[in-house]
Amino acid sequence: MRNYFRFAIIIFAVFSFAALSKSEKFPRPTVLLPNIAFWTKVYAEWTTEDIAFSDESDLSMVYRVIQVPPIGERRNGLTREQHVKKARAEIVEALKALDLMKPESEREVSGLPLEIFRALKDVKRTDKYQRTDFIRAQNGLSNRFERGYQLSGAHDQEIKARLKREGLPEELIAIVFVESLFYSSSMSHAGAAGIWQFMRGTAKEFMRVNQLVDERYDPLIATESAIQYLKGAYAKLDSWPLAITSYNHGRAGMIRAVERVNSRDIADVLQSYESRSFGFASRNYYAEFLAALDVYNNAEQIFTKVKPVPDWAYDVIELPKPVFVQDLVSNRLIDKDWLVQYNPALTPNARVGKEVVPQGFKIRIPEGQKDQFDKQFTLLSAKQFDKASAQVRAQHRANGRQRVFDIAKTYDIFHDQLAKRLGYAPNQIPRRGSVILVRSADSRFTQIPAPIFKAGYQMADSNHDNSIAVGP
Repeated sequence: MRNYFRFAIIIFAVFSFAALSKSEKFPRPTVLLPNIAFWTKVYAEWTTEDIAFSDESDLSMVYRVIQVPPIGERRNGLTREQHVKKARAEIVEALKALDLMKPESEREVSGLPLEIFRALKDVKRTDKYQRTDFIRAQNGLSNRFERGYQLSGAHDQEIKARLKREGLPEELIAIVFVESLFYSSSMSHAGAAGIWQFMRGTAKEFMRVNQLVDERYDPLIATESAIQYLKGAYAKLDSWPLAITSYNHGRAGMIRAVERVNSRDIADVLQSYESRSFGFASRNYYAEFLAALDVYNNAEQIFTKVKPVPDWAYDVIELPKPVFVQDLVSNRLIDKDWLVQYNPALTPNARVGKEVVPQGFKIRIPEGQKDQFDKQFTLLSAKQFDKASAQVRAQHRANGRQRVFDIAKTYDIFHDQLAKRLGYAPNQIPRRGSVILVRSADSRFTQIPAPIFKAGYQMADSNHDNSIAVGP
C-alpha cells in the first residue's frame, strides 16, 4: 500500500508540471519527462536494495527491477555484485529472444521475456530489443532520501532564506539532495565534499581549505559559496536549467555546449550536444534536480514515518586568544562531540592539536552558554595560551629563489592576498633573507555567517583581552 501511495505521488508530481511553458524558471520539456519519472522512482520508490536495469540513453525503457543484498552481504549465496552481473546476463538473453521472436502479444512469450515484453509494451522505438550494449544498472535511494529529508531540517529553512536573500530561487535547495542527500560528511570518490559537494580546487575560489579548516563541510559557509557559484553561472548562461547542469558539467562546459548547438534551450542541448565529457551524469543532472525537487516538496506525504530534525540551535563566539581544541574540551568549556558536529569545518589536525585555532576564529557553542564559556575561557592558564601562540606560523625567511606564489603555496594561503599585503606581484621573488609575514589571523578561515532565518538571533561578541597577538 505504501508503494502504491508513493507511486500516486510520483505520477502527480511529474506530470502536474508537464505543461509549464519555456518561460518558467524550471521548464519541463516533454523529452525530459521519462527521465524525471525515472529519477523520481530512484528517490521515492526504489531502495538501495533495489537495482533498476534501464537503457542508458532512454530511461523510459526500464527492463527489470531486482532485489539485492546490502553491500558486503550475500543472498542465496551471491554477493550484490554477483546478483547484478547475473541479472544483466539474463536480460541480455531475454532481449535477444524477444528480438528473434518479435512477439505481438503476451501469449507468445513466458518467463523473463514476458516480464520485459510487458515493461516495454508502450515503447514505440523499433530497436527496443536490440540495445543490449546500453543496459545500465541503477540502485534506488529512497531510504537514503528519507534519511536526507530528516537531516535537512537542520539547515533547509536557513538555506532557502539565504537563496531568497540573494535573489535566487529557493528551489535550488534540491541541488543539495542530488549532490549529497544532506549528508554533511559526504565525500565522493572524486573528492567532492560537504552537502554542496565542492571539489577542492573549485572550493578555493570561494572559501578556505587548508590544514586548519575545510570549509566545504560547514553547511552555511558552503551554502554562501554555492550561491556565489550559481549566481555567476546564471549570469553567464541566462538559464536556470543550464546553470544547474553546470553544477555538474562546469560553467565553461555549458558555455561550450550553448555555442555548439546555438541554443540556450535545455532540450536542444540535451538532444544535440555531443562531447565525451558530457556523459550520463551531466545529461541527467537537470532531470535529477527536478525529481529531487518533486520528492522534497512532497516529502511529508511520501516519507510519513519521519520528521525533519530541528534547526541548529547555537550561539557564535569569537576566540579572543589562540587556543588548542583539546584545551577547550579538557577544561570542559565545550563537549568534543558537540564541537565537532556544529563546527564541521575544523580539520582532524585542528581537533587533535596539530593546528592552533587562532585568535578571531568564530566557533559555534551551545545556545545560551555564552556567559559560561566566557567565564571558563578566562580560567585557562597562561601556559596554555603561550603554547598555542608559539605554534602559530606567522613568519617566513625568503631564500631568494621562491616567488610570492610559491611561498603562499607552501603555507596553503591565497597568493593574491599575500602579494597584496606585501606590495609584490605574485611572480616576484622577495630578496633573500627578508622576513615575510605570511599570515594574518583571518587569512586561514572565513567567519561563520550569522543565521538569517531564525528571528531574534544575536551574535555573541567576546569582551576578552586581545593582548596576545597572532600573526603579523
